Amino acid sequence: LYFWATWCQYCIQVRPAVIELRNTIPRSDLEILAINVGGGDSLARVKRFQEAHPSPLIVLYDGENKVTKSYAVQGIPLFVLIDKSGAVKYRGNEMPPSPMALLKK
Repeated sequence: LYFWATWCQYCIQVRPAVIELRNTIPRSDLEILAINVGGGDSLARVKRFQEAHPSPLIVLYDGENKVTKSYAVQGIPLFVLIDKSGAVKYRGNEMPPSPMALLKK
């Protein structure tokens, strides 16, 4: 999971690396959900951002902050790496350097 917002400069700075990760690792091995935290963004604004900056990421809008609250997101960008069994393997404000290695632990 990649929690982000259109107004977050750090989220935008790391976005190319997230896209590169998406393009490097097959979806069958790693899925990336880019979850807009909703605060300060409207769905229309997120759609405009996506149209202006297309990407291969699956982008979700958390307008009611349900997912954001359930993961106790307090700072963005926030990366949460979850394995197939649902165990959290990584949580942090920097993209994990080797997500596939973390998933194999």
